[in-house]
Amino acid sequence: MITVFLMEPGTNNVFAHPALTSENDRATVSTPLMDVADVPDEFLSNLSSAKLVEGGTDGKNRGHELRAGYDANGHRRFILLDKGTHGLKGFPVRLGAHFPAEVLEQPLHQLSDAALIGVALLGVSLIGAGLLSHHIGSPIRRAAKGARAVALLDLDAVPELPHSMVRELDDLSTGFNTMVSGLSAFMRYMPKTLVTKLIREGRADSPPEERNLTVLFTDIVGFTSLSETMSAPQIAAFVNHHLTLIGSVIEAHGGTIDKYVGDSVMAFWGAPERIENPAEPAARAALDIAGVIHADNLARKEQGLPPVHIRIGLHGGPLVVGDIGAPSRVNYTVIGDTVNVASRLESLGREVDPNAEVIILASQDIGSHLPEEIAYTPLGEQKVKGKDRPVDVIRICV
Repeated sequence: MITVFLMEPGTNNVFAHPALTSENDRATVSTPLMDVADVPDEFLSNLSSAKLVEGGTDGKNRGHELRAGYDANGHRRFILLDKGTHGLKGFPVRLGAHFPAEVLEQPLHQLSDAALIGVALLGVSLIGAGLLSHHIGSPIRRAAKGARAVALLDLDAVPELPHSMVRELDDLSTGFNTMVSGLSAFMRYMPKTLVTKLIREGRADSPPEERNLTVLFTDIVGFTSLSETMSAPQIAAFVNHHLTLIGSVIEAHGGTIDKYVGDSVMAFWGAPERIENPAEPAARAALDIAGVIHADNLARKEQGLPPVHIRIGLHGGPLVVGDIGAPSRVNYTVIGDTVNVASRLESLGREVDPNAEVIILASQDIGSHLPEEIAYTPLGEQKVKGKDRPVDVIRICV
């Protein structure tokens, strides 16, 4: 309850108070006003003992006093007294009131409670934001990691992005997985070294240019008769296995597989990456091909299957290499007489040693660029199909 009273400025005399009645009025001629200590108001009568809380002479509270104390029941109350400028029939009066502390403190408590609730909600929001950012950031980080692997064409290291409840993230995952799947299919038809080089150089094509390259051809001896005893699925499985063995060796030695023609392989060294001496890695690849064919034949023998014999031809020289074809469909390939000679040297193997498990014939030009540890036997000049002039041929020792 709020109690309003009037006091005489500069004194403790009370002009008016709701508790003053005719029964308790002690006014006399000599003392027309009652001292505040005598007012029948247990709290106000202790005005002198009330603690001054605020009472400045500056600012908007100039001349006001705010005191605090406790009533008879131990409840905290405030007394507010103004500066005493109110007029009452020509006499200045001082307006005062005392009231429960809750009148002032309740808004502060409410503000404090609101602040605590706000802090709690902020904490919950931060936790929720953290969880949400983790939920959103995790697939984005996986996508970024996968994108770095895609940039290096290391598609085997790209994990499949999981689906998400967030539509945008789910669209990202679906699109990314589809892209990787498409690139994986695309890479089966294109030399990885070529695509890597184009990405690194920021180009989308490889214009034809002349380079000194080394070309390798392989072919299975008697493939037609060998395949007569097999069904179509068996032929496909056999050829795929054979080409996988040879292809892995060529790629391990930095070669570029130009094409597969049935059971034959054409590859070259010196493009798209330049190699100072392409003959050496090509010859080493030919020797390793002989090694894997021999190991595979041992496995075939244990299975009761006939051995596989192959011929390999090597030749080096100037070639045009790059994108060859129509604008809508091009191949990264080589063209030139060097290709023809390498192919003819492979075919010559049937005349030199038709019963060899693996025979590697190369031109003397290749032999002159081989290190000493790669042994070969000169065969002299040999007439090859399609060439007017004979070719100086060597046989690399397996």
